[in-house]
Amino acid sequence: AGAAKDSDTCFNIMLGCNSGAALNEGDRNILLGQNSGCSLTSGGKNAVVGHSAFRTSTAGNYNAFFGNYIGRDSAAACENTAIGVAAMLMVGCTGNGHKNVAVGRNAGKCITTGCCNNFIGNNSGGTGYITGSSNVAMGQATAKNLTSGNRNIYLGFYAGGTGVITGEHNISIGCRAGEDATSGSCNIAIGKGAMHECAVTGNSNIVMGEYAGQRLTSGTSNIIMGECAARCGTLTGNQNIAIGCRALCHLSSGIGNIALGYSTGKCVTSGTYNLLLGYRAGEKTSGTRNTYITRDAGLFATT
Repeated sequence: AGAAKDSDTCFNIMLGCNSGAALNEGDRNILLGQNSGCSLTSGGKNAVVGHSAFRTSTAGNYNAFFGNYIGRDSAAACENTAIGVAAMLMVGCTGNGHKNVAVGRNAGKCITTGCCNNFIGNNSGGTGYITGSSNVAMGQATAKNLTSGNRNIYLGFYAGGTGVITGEHNISIGCRAGEDATSGSCNIAIGKGAMHECAVTGNSNIVMGEYAGQRLTSGTSNIIMGECAARCGTLTGNQNIAIGCRALCHLSSGIGNIALGYSTGKCVTSGTYNLLLGYRAGEKTSGTRNTYITRDAGLFATT
């Protein structure tokens, strides 16, 4: 430990085989564990605890790393906080990775140049090579494959957990909400399984309710609220409003439909510009430009 220290290396604590072995300029570091900070030369004010933690970095300041292999492959990192085995393993490995927080095994494991991210939960942000910044992910495997996406929020088990996330300004809250989000931006998914089954490339959608908008893909500017609303169809249509349990349940390429109420417009797939208001209004219709208002209106109409 501290094999290279000299007269201008001050106020450091090093404990463990090869800990701080190259440190000859940095000051006020705490390095505990075999090979912890063993390549640091000029880094300062770091607290590193764990086997091979912060092992390859030669510089870096104000980092707090607690756990084996944390920051092991880092090159340049400052003001990061990581707790958990292999959390933030590669932070700053291809540039500067600053002001990130990762808590949990493999959390933020492959942050490269990303900054100001918060990953909390085992494997949260744990697989993608993260260059994006200002993301928040909380829960096991949340935003696991996030890469260049910025300013996203994912909360809940596997929320945003499968798709390679490059989109921005998305909010997904709930178990598996927005699970397959990819390049889509400015989407909101709230509820268990909301917008979770297909790769989401569409923008500016609001989906709320258990399994609501489950198969939304390239659809844009849709508002979907209610259990299983717009659930079954592969949704590529735009500017639809579905509010109510199973409203527009099978919608796919339809555009400009408005359905308010339980099971309204349930069978509409490619139909456009329908106005359906009331319990089961237009439940079986699949046509275009229909208007059905009040309970059971147009219940058996099919066109």
